[in-house]
Amino acid sequence: VLQDSEAIPEEVTVSDFKGNRNYYTRFTPLQCRVVLRMLRRFLKRDTSQQKLDEFESGNDNEFRAQLVQFLAHEVYPRILRRLRISIDGELMAAPKLIMEA
Repeated sequence: VLQDSEAIPEEVTVSDFKGNRNYYTRFTPLQCRVVLRMLRRFLKRDTSQQKLDEFESGNDNEFRAQLVQFLAHEVYPRILRRLRISIDGELMAAPKLIMEA
């Protein structure tokens, strides 16, 4: 435990953390804007709109499942590359990572 008068160290090791993922992050406000702009630009494309229209032919659960797959395979990898974040082949971890960042 640091005292109020002590300097904050450059690095901190968390020894009791019981996380179940290999990578955690928080986006800066600038990174959040980048993510939202990229999502908007991608989803406004005619090809993306056609895909979304196809997804709407099913029920709500099918739509959500297809949307998550679409985002995980088509959009999130581009966003993560742009932000220089590597998730080492854990493609389906991307939606959760982006939502929680």
